Amino acid sequence: MRLVSRDRLLRRLDRTAPLTVLRAPPGFGKTTLAAHWLTRLRQQGAVVAWLRADAALDSPAALAQAVNAALARAGAGADARPGADPGSDAGSGRDDLGVAASQDRQVLVAVDDAHHLTDPAVADLLVDAVARSHDLHLVVCSDWQERFTAAAQRRGVDTQVITGAELSVPVDRVEVWAQAWGHELRPGWDVRLHELAGGWLLPLRQVLDATPSWSDEPDIHVAVDHLRHSVLPRIGDRAKLALAGRLAVPEQVDPGLAAALVGHGAAADPGRTDACSATVIPVLESHGVLWREHDPESGSRWRFPGILRRVLLEAHEQDAPEAARRDHQAVARALRGTGDRRRLPELLRHARRGEDWALLAQVWLEESWQLLELSAEEFSTTFAGLPERARSEHPALHLPASLADAVAETPATDPAHRARFIMRHYMQVGLDHLADPGQAGGTQDAVERMIAAMVALRGEGRLQEALAMVGRVEQELSRARQRNRWGVRSIQSAWFHVQCGLTHLLAGEVAEAVARLTKGYETSPTGLTGAQSAALLALVHALGGAHDDARRWLSRHEAVDVSGWWAQSLAVVPARLAGAVLALDALDEARTEEQLAACGWAAGASELWPAHLVVLTRQALLFGDPFATLARIEHVAGLHHAELSDPRGLGRPVVDRCRAALLLAVGEVNQARQVLRDKSDAAPWLRAPAARIELVAGDVEQAHRMACAAAWAPRTTLRERCEFLVLTAVTALALGRSEEAVSAFSQAHTLCRGTRNREPYLTPTPEQLQLLLELTGTVLDEETASAIAAMRRVYPEQVAVVELSPRETAVLRQMGRHETAAGVARALSVSVNTVRKQMVSVYAKLGVHDRASALLRAERLGLLED
Repeated sequence: MRLVSRDRLLRRLDRTAPLTVLRAPPGFGKTTLAAHWLTRLRQQGAVVAWLRADAALDSPAALAQAVNAALARAGAGADARPGADPGSDAGSGRDDLGVAASQDRQVLVAVDDAHHLTDPAVADLLVDAVARSHDLHLVVCSDWQERFTAAAQRRGVDTQVITGAELSVPVDRVEVWAQAWGHELRPGWDVRLHELAGGWLLPLRQVLDATPSWSDEPDIHVAVDHLRHSVLPRIGDRAKLALAGRLAVPEQVDPGLAAALVGHGAAADPGRTDACSATVIPVLESHGVLWREHDPESGSRWRFPGILRRVLLEAHEQDAPEAARRDHQAVARALRGTGDRRRLPELLRHARRGEDWALLAQVWLEESWQLLELSAEEFSTTFAGLPERARSEHPALHLPASLADAVAETPATDPAHRARFIMRHYMQVGLDHLADPGQAGGTQDAVERMIAAMVALRGEGRLQEALAMVGRVEQELSRARQRNRWGVRSIQSAWFHVQCGLTHLLAGEVAEAVARLTKGYETSPTGLTGAQSAALLALVHALGGAHDDARRWLSRHEAVDVSGWWAQSLAVVPARLAGAVLALDALDEARTEEQLAACGWAAGASELWPAHLVVLTRQALLFGDPFATLARIEHVAGLHHAELSDPRGLGRPVVDRCRAALLLAVGEVNQARQVLRDKSDAAPWLRAPAARIELVAGDVEQAHRMACAAAWAPRTTLRERCEFLVLTAVTALALGRSEEAVSAFSQAHTLCRGTRNREPYLTPTPEQLQLLLELTGTVLDEETASAIAAMRRVYPEQVAVVELSPRETAVLRQMGRHETAAGVARALSVSVNTVRKQMVSVYAKLGVHDRASALLRAERLGLLED
């Protein structure tokens, strides 16, 4: 082990004051520092006598004899008079240190463990000798208590005191000490260890020595045992120890908190708090076990090193559990009175440990969704597992307790899974409110529960009822404002707008959703709800093809650091989905997969499952496996069958469009047509796959009419307009209408360039695209051209379509119920010959030769569905 130089302290010691005191708890390196300094002075010719004190030396005579013997061993001569009477007229042992007084060179007497010398006459003996001899210097190393400083003050002897605070190792020197002890620190562990041990060398080394090289967590058990059994007993009497335990209750103590704790302790038990309360902070600070941290806004604060605080707090809670609970309450309420929002997590922890359920309920009602910004650990530690008594006496705690239980039960590794689980618990609170509205604890709690009920209704597919609940919440808020009983905080208002926006979005009311989400962002742009609003707006704009708007909202989302917040997944999932949409527009497979992976596997089960399906479908069409994605869509549709029951919602047209696009990509035109049967007019979003189906089926004229009609329809998005214009150009080219093809493709190219969307260029065949580029004089940039050239064909160019007449369809369906032509004839009330002719025609169109094959082929083509 190499010695670490402590040059700053050595320079202070070089002042060589008559009395130098190094006063600190064991383990601060005071003895090692003194020995290093004295060894250097000995090498320079000084006489150095080193003495380790113990109880046997706690008398003037014994100490004088020991000092003279030590001086003799150090080569100072033998003309002293050991054993002289300290009570003689020499005065306080003036002649007892004759060896020291007879020297004509510098003499230093070092007394280690000086706290064992409790007799005031012992200190007086040494200090008197120092006062009389210019060449004699005294160096004292002591723990908490020593009597030499007071003796020097009485005699006017110049004294230099180095305390534990000055002996402490700063954080930027932790690594140097670790390396001297043979340890290599991982990045960031210097700060981590300093928070645990402060600048206290012995606990620092104990932690390093006890921690295995493979461990990700510092092992503190050895240091804890040392502090508990070797340090706490030396702090002082029972009253001082109890007061130190009280001061360890808050993570940081300031004068206001100290006064609250002392006053609370005095009121609760006056006999246990004495006059030392006014001085205990500076005393502990001078010992180096209480660290001062200056805050420019609030002044000085102090904190114990993490390990010592744990030991003090555990001792306090074990010795006086009821008093400790009241202390936690006192700290929580004192923090509440300061209004310092930076210490809100600390306030909540103390309120929970103090079982102050009323304060927890008050904080939730006043802060509400501001607590979204707590870490998962902070939120669950505060509200998870609340006793039933707390919930029943304070109904406002029901909502945060339910959410905290969800957070505690789910890992943070999959943000979508956590978001789904959180919202499921949140919706249960809403369902409970719908079942019994009288459970609410006041107007504010009722409003929170009504918002949860709105979310629960939309989760069950009852979108119209959810929209009606929006109006009911607004009415309740309006009445509350008129009564001047409660004003809505910005964070709560933002949460309400976000949930309204999601409700409108899932109901297919995109314009209203954008307005609500924008309001949510404007109300609280820097919080989690602001980040969530921005992410949702980015997703809506990305899906609609407004690339620049999507990027702008993503930038606003990224400006808020949501990492570490328990509900961060609510903002992360929509942001990643928006990023995946933009990556798909750029035909960037790697970036798409990266964004989807960041969403997590459970995104399809979250409230944003329609957007997730759209992204998965586009990924499968461009890069993946359409067959596998079809199966996944069926699974997701099964999870959300309630939301699919409302044809006016967003879910049904999304599922239908994704199914139709994937079926068309694998050549199943008949099934794709069956999915969109009688729906394309009712849902404008389904017109694009409907037109594409007609093109692949060979009906170019019909595809052209559909594309032209939809391209400039009022509800057509930028993304769809690009697609329709390219379809118009392709069909016009096939129909020989070159001018129309040129016009449509030029407009499409302008829009694609503005929206950064390359996917529409995949609609024509390579030959058609080249011809359109030549006709319009368009030159694609090199990156776009390379990306398009590397892509596979998304849809087949043309697929034969099986079209049965109504009579043939009727016969085919009856064939599934009857094994013979006679049975089919009886069911349809026609002749057997008529049925046989129809069956021959059906076989020919299906390309089969028997009944069983016909039914299998018809089933696969979707011709048997009603």
